Amino acid sequence: CGKSIENLIERYQEKFQITKLSIDYKTIKNWVAGKHRISREKLKLLLDDLKDIVDSYDQDYKELLAWYNSRASFERIKKIETIKYAEEEVYNFSVKETHNYLVNGIVVKNCQSYAPNHVCIVTPQRLGLCGAYTWLDCKASFQLNPHGPNEPVKKGKTLDLVKGQWEGVNKYLKAKSHGNLERFNAYSMIEDPMTSCGCFECITAILPETNGVMIVNREFTEMTPVGMAFSTMAGTVGGGVQTPGFIGMGKVYITSEKFISADGGIRRVVWMPQGLKEEIKERLEKRLAEIGEPELMDKIATEKDAVTSEDLVKFLQEKQHPALSMPPMM
Repeated sequence: CGKSIENLIERYQEKFQITKLSIDYKTIKNWVAGKHRISREKLKLLLDDLKDIVDSYDQDYKELLAWYNSRASFERIKKIETIKYAEEEVYNFSVKETHNYLVNGIVVKNCQSYAPNHVCIVTPQRLGLCGAYTWLDCKASFQLNPHGPNEPVKKGKTLDLVKGQWEGVNKYLKAKSHGNLERFNAYSMIEDPMTSCGCFECITAILPETNGVMIVNREFTEMTPVGMAFSTMAGTVGGGVQTPGFIGMGKVYITSEKFISADGGIRRVVWMPQGLKEEIKERLEKRLAEIGEPELMDKIATEKDAVTSEDLVKFLQEKQHPALSMPPMM
């Protein structure tokens, strides 16, 4: 709605004075910026003001009319806002113990049409590996459509708190993977990692010679230190098969507190493409500051520093990367 209103005001600004509208300018600015929700009543006032000014065939005007005439749209917005504010602490991820120690995981079922044995478990600190589904998105989706692509999963008894394994999740996993999978660990890429479909934004792969991991995003098509390009690795990682040492994931997960936390977390990252490093720079700097190692930013190599594993090891030794002195991953 906000964008359509902005377009109309810009397009017809010579035909009316914004100060003569029934809705004050500040309110309209907040609508356009997405800061406030547009109520059905105020939208009606604005439409009445515009009906004699704008072309009745104007696409933006027609879109606003359609919104006004669709009560379902407004009811859904209200419902989503209710869910959002009710889950504010989880949404912010800043309050300890509101993450999935206490709340249930949510499964995304869309991907099973082409990876039948893949089960995507989404938690507040691990979004869907395609990057399109956060825990809050999935919860809102389920409450709006209980028969849709998302549903909650009861965690049940905790089997391994460090690795992130729960009895209820394992039972669900076995049933929905048609018996192909027995268990999975949410926080480990080495032991019983989560499966991938094929739509992941990134792949994290172990580099044994560095005692760390590399991350490569889909946009990067060149060779990586593991000796494979993204496309080659994707064929191994995807398809709903557990591949210890390799996981598909969303970009936001890189800076999560739970990013391979059972295997050493963000300190294990030794290489990623320059483009990805720039893209997540702000979040990565914040995360490294949180763990008290802001200098690690310059110790993570890119393709400009090393492409082969041999060159990467030399770079890491020169930079004294912490992964070299951490306990063995395998």
